[in-house]
Amino acid sequence: MEKIDNSYQHKAEKAIENIEQSTTRVYKVKPEEVQFISILMKKVDELGLDLYIPLVRMSDGAIQCWFKNIHEESEYPTMGAYLGRIRLQGKKTYMQIIDTHKKKNPVDGDPVFYYELNIQEYIQLLDEWIRYITLVEKQSRKMWRG
Repeated sequence: MEKIDNSYQHKAEKAIENIEQSTTRVYKVKPEEVQFISILMKKVDELGLDLYIPLVRMSDGAIQCWFKNIHEESEYPTMGAYLGRIRLQGKKTYMQIIDTHKKKNPVDGDPVFYYELNIQEYIQLLDEWIRYITLVEKQSRKMWRG
């Protein structure tokens, strides 16, 4: 079981507290959401890229995740991209990833859903999100180099 770093837990709590709402329904933040987002933030920081993760709460309680470059004026600014979504609210949980295993361009990936897993299994799937970020960043650098 992956342990939550207190500093990332605090960042995740703040991010979820300030989450953009696409719904009028108010959802109580679940500890599993804080755990998932804090581990995501830690893994993104470990990439060494200046990225931030905007979050949007969807009408079914899912959290939609994106990534964008903090410094758009950097030498190779990322276009930013949709990562996927995770729903840990209610009985029917799911996680969406963008599958790029058979694609040359990561932006052409196909959405794949995983349903009713436990939190540790969803956390293991975070590696697919990190892989996707790495592919999009690599593509972005290639595009800017010409």
